[in-house]
Amino acid sequence: MAVIDLLPSILLGAAPLALVWIVVWLRRSPLPPGPRSEWKNRVKPGTQPWKAYKELAKEYGPIMCTQASFGAYAFVVDTAETLVELFEKRSKIFSCRPRWVMAELYGRQNNVGLMYYGEELTRVRKVLHRGIGLQAVPQWENLFEYESLKILSDALADSANLLSSVEYNIESMVVRFTYGHDMDDEFLKLATKVSQQTGVALQPGRWMVNYIPILAYVPAWFPGAGFQKLAREGKDYYFKLTRPPYERVKEELSRGVATPSFVSHSLTDMAKHPHLGFNEQAIMSAAGSVFSAAVDTTTSTVLSFFLLAATHPEVQERAYNEIMAVVGPDRLPALQDQDSLPYINCIMKEIWRFNPPVPILTHSPIAEDKYLGYRIPKKSWVFGNVWSIMHNEAQFPEPDKFNPDRFLPVEGQPMPPDPKDFVFGLGRRLCPGMNFANALVFLTISRAIALSEIRPPRGETLLLEFTTSLISRPKPFKCVVTPRKGVPPELLAQLKPEKLKALYKTI
Repeated sequence: MAVIDLLPSILLGAAPLALVWIVVWLRRSPLPPGPRSEWKNRVKPGTQPWKAYKELAKEYGPIMCTQASFGAYAFVVDTAETLVELFEKRSKIFSCRPRWVMAELYGRQNNVGLMYYGEELTRVRKVLHRGIGLQAVPQWENLFEYESLKILSDALADSANLLSSVEYNIESMVVRFTYGHDMDDEFLKLATKVSQQTGVALQPGRWMVNYIPILAYVPAWFPGAGFQKLAREGKDYYFKLTRPPYERVKEELSRGVATPSFVSHSLTDMAKHPHLGFNEQAIMSAAGSVFSAAVDTTTSTVLSFFLLAATHPEVQERAYNEIMAVVGPDRLPALQDQDSLPYINCIMKEIWRFNPPVPILTHSPIAEDKYLGYRIPKKSWVFGNVWSIMHNEAQFPEPDKFNPDRFLPVEGQPMPPDPKDFVFGLGRRLCPGMNFANALVFLTISRAIALSEIRPPRGETLLLEFTTSLISRPKPFKCVVTPRKGVPPELLAQLKPEKLKALYKTI
């Protein structure tokens, strides 16, 4: 019997299935409200999208849906309650990342911040937790001591170059911690290049290959495939940044001459404790992730402190008085003092609130889910607008005002959300280096206030402006850092090169 003779029977049999599919499709939960395709007219290129999303949320509610290129949907979460519900309470579903095909072509798929949720990510995070978790902080205390003093020493010596010296010192610290070596100029140039290339690879809306993944297989010589050449170059640079330092530590470890570092400790753990499940790829991925994740975010926080301190001398004085009352004038604040310095902790929280280093968190569900009766499709983009949540007028009155007092307990009033619970991620994407960042930021802020005064240049008014990049930091600014009057000479002497050199040798 010819197939054509069976066609009516096939169609008749398929009709009920098609009808069921149509009914199911029609009865699907709706998508959240939102501006859909016209959202691009509301979010202008070169502006801070988190601010535009906040305004749109006033029209559309705590979760809204926008339509990106080629029919892809993106969802923006605007309230703390919704973000906690999805990213933390439903972390089993919402712990993946959207697919950045261009980032994969650049070789960044093994970076923990971009890895898809699964066994390999779990393994890499385990390496990170063991190497930079809370329990690892004490063994690196001398490194934090040194870097906090070096940042301040350079600021006092040449505050005109504060921005570059802060970034350089933090880069040096991360390299020293990760690989056990000092950072030379060649490595610095390479790191800067890789950071720039990563920013290019992650530019939203720029790369068509992110929306049409099959384009990743188009050869570089094909017309319009210039992105392949850029990606290949970026991948080569990333390899040079991460592979040779790792191999150097591995070789030194085999000869018994390796300096203590994250990589040497992790390789030793892998050999001594096979039950941990570590492998070399996981350690290399973790090491590469430490540099890319730690430098930009920590630099943003420290620079934000200097900018906000310069524009708020009254905050400096109140913090100084607390240090004198708790620590006294004869020594510098130490990590053990942090719990006894609540106002310093309030300053840290307010810095993270005022300008979150990562204004928007990006997750993706591994399965379709529903929230408030709305459908969130599998593999869609879900943006957590941390900046908007940290500027919610109901929880943070006068949100555009820098006011550490808002985090001091007031009898009969609820405490506002702790920015630390949001700026370091949520759920299974919580930043494993949170406690390392906390240690360096606390020591840098408390010691800067104890030893110096930070002011705008004479006759100038500093503007509180921040970049629009994925990692937001203050726009270039100038401030004057001078020794605080009345500080004992023996404390200022700790900033001298010979003292710092002796401290460095103890790391």
